Amino acid sequence: MTSDTKRLLLATVICMVLLMGWSQIQRKLYPPRPQPTTQPVETTTVRPEPTIAAGTQPSIAPVAAGKPTTSSPAAVTIVDAPRVDSISLGIDAPRNGVVKNPYLLYLRLNQRGAAIENVKVTDSRNTVARGRDPASDNYDLMKPITDPISGRVFDSLPTRRLVLVNDKSEVDLGETIWAVEHSPDSSGELARFSTAILRGGRPILNLTKTYRVEQNSRDVTMELAVENVSDSQESFTLSQSGPVGFRREDLRWDDRHAYNFMSDDKIKAHTRQEVWGMEDHTLNFSREGVSVVWSAVGNKYFGCIMAPNPIGSATAAEYVRNADARTLFGEDVKDLGDLTVGYVISPAAPLAPKNRFACSFTVYMGPRSPTDMTTDADQRYRFDKIFAADRSPCTFEWLAIGIGKLFAFLHRILPGQHNYGFAIIILVFIVRALLHPLTKRGQTQTYKMQKVMQVFQPKLEALKQKYGNDKQKLNAETLELYRSEGVNPAAGSLLGCLPMLLQMPVWVALWSTLNSSIALRHEPFVPLQWWIPDLAAPDAVMSFGHGFKIPFLSDGMMIGPIVSLNILPILMGITMWWQQKYSMKMSKPNSAPPPTPSPDGKPSMADQMAMQQKMMGYMTVFFSLMFYNFPSGLSVYILTSSLLAMAEQHHIRTQLKRLDEQGKLIPPPKPRAAAPAAPRVPGWLEKIQKKAEEARQIKGNTGRR
Repeated sequence: MTSDTKRLLLATVICMVLLMGWSQIQRKLYPPRPQPTTQPVETTTVRPEPTIAAGTQPSIAPVAAGKPTTSSPAAVTIVDAPRVDSISLGIDAPRNGVVKNPYLLYLRLNQRGAAIENVKVTDSRNTVARGRDPASDNYDLMKPITDPISGRVFDSLPTRRLVLVNDKSEVDLGETIWAVEHSPDSSGELARFSTAILRGGRPILNLTKTYRVEQNSRDVTMELAVENVSDSQESFTLSQSGPVGFRREDLRWDDRHAYNFMSDDKIKAHTRQEVWGMEDHTLNFSREGVSVVWSAVGNKYFGCIMAPNPIGSATAAEYVRNADARTLFGEDVKDLGDLTVGYVISPAAPLAPKNRFACSFTVYMGPRSPTDMTTDADQRYRFDKIFAADRSPCTFEWLAIGIGKLFAFLHRILPGQHNYGFAIIILVFIVRALLHPLTKRGQTQTYKMQKVMQVFQPKLEALKQKYGNDKQKLNAETLELYRSEGVNPAAGSLLGCLPMLLQMPVWVALWSTLNSSIALRHEPFVPLQWWIPDLAAPDAVMSFGHGFKIPFLSDGMMIGPIVSLNILPILMGITMWWQQKYSMKMSKPNSAPPPTPSPDGKPSMADQMAMQQKMMGYMTVFFSLMFYNFPSGLSVYILTSSLLAMAEQHHIRTQLKRLDEQGKLIPPPKPRAAAPAAPRVPGWLEKIQKKAEEARQIKGNTGRR
């Protein structure tokens, strides 16, 4: 054997020894993972629950259905039940159809997570009914949604997980197939889901979840029960999710919100963008010293409200450890209805052996209307608060409620079947009649101002030339000239604008009512239904399919996309422009005064009025664009109000001209006394002018110092 061969064999042996030694070191440093005793189940990563108690939460290992945490005999498992046929509660038929349907709700259930797959409202429709015998179209309140990134499907109200505190483990109930039983009776229907948690192959906790739907009721009772069948006490928490899959009802913005009503009588609405922007995309409702009365998700017409029921004589649901709103999709995905609410619940103390813990929720599903929330539970939990949650902060609550009641009253007393459109027109007459005295007084002041200004401007110019170097004397003489000529420019401008200012709260309250009242949804203006079939939506005489957007206007909350040809906003804009031109014609003096500046150097009154008229012209175009996708009922109101305002203005002006011709409108000027016998009490305009002059003098003295 040559020396080269010996060296090659020695190097080979050394390499083999090194490889064997390195493999032993690898086995010591990185031991192989234990193989599961059952077939692994594919799981989906779920966002961890927020902290539910003081202190640091222990590390918890997730447990999927049928999959133990370790290979030890004490591993925690949960076994899927066999699939059964589709389970539903209620009847999927129109409430007022040919077949009598005693149920206001229809629920299709899913064994996965003991969830609700679909909810329909049987006395509402998705689209406007056309013709005398429209097809069945029960309103889809909640539907499954799919994450566009992961492909995971989410249902409503699943029980998502159970955390075993002693085992430091977590059971994924949302992906578990629960066993289910269906029990109808004479007054309603009940579905009971059940599953069991095993430790070392032996049951430790039996879980039961029931849904009950009553006839002629929109309340669903959901009960969760946990029975300890082991020989030791168990500490656990349950995570209960809320509704998902609401449809968007508004073209201009996403009208779906999450709501929380607290024991301090405060209610808040939260947008998806607000919730998504929070840490972990979760907004916590809990506040120290305040409990959650209910939380909800809904659009502007419908909602699903979850109220935890207190146990026994308690005044609050003390088993609620946490309540929040969250988005199910981690990405900034819009318009998919993934905004939801959730609860974390657990008993106050560890559950003793052979004991049972049970809690329940009253879940309202249906229109956001106080007239539909009629049960004792609805009134006890004040579900009607959700009706006012989305109203504008500028809306007077009492005014919005009053307009809603007035609509209902007029709907009852007016002839015919569909009268909300006529009720809006009658409301215009009522508002204009109430404001007529102020409108007439404002028109009278404006007319007097026009007549006086024809001789007032030359006198004002003469005072300016005479006292141009003495501002204090000029201001005093100007005020005296105003008084002697009977001119009060501030009062005239205020009275002219007051009728419109007083109508603004009515417009805002009317918009809030039309924008959120289920009573006006799908209510046509006339029974023909070929135009304005829905007073709570644009009139839409022609659809554009997907439509288009106007730069800078369709973004945000201005007008939204243009998806149809809406005639009413265009007619409203033309009428407002016509009213403005008619008003300018009626108020135009016979001889226009020259645009002379006022004594303080600012534009004169005539210049200001001309500027205001020009601005009003721009406002008509702006209003037409802003109201393009607004409820057609509001456009009907403004259109009718503009036409009636022109008729009212013509009537008032005719009366004023007749009084002016008779010499009864403008009294003769008061003589200017050189030295009044008694001191005269200055008016409010003089007081304001005096204070302004004193402020200028103080500022001037301070500057000189």
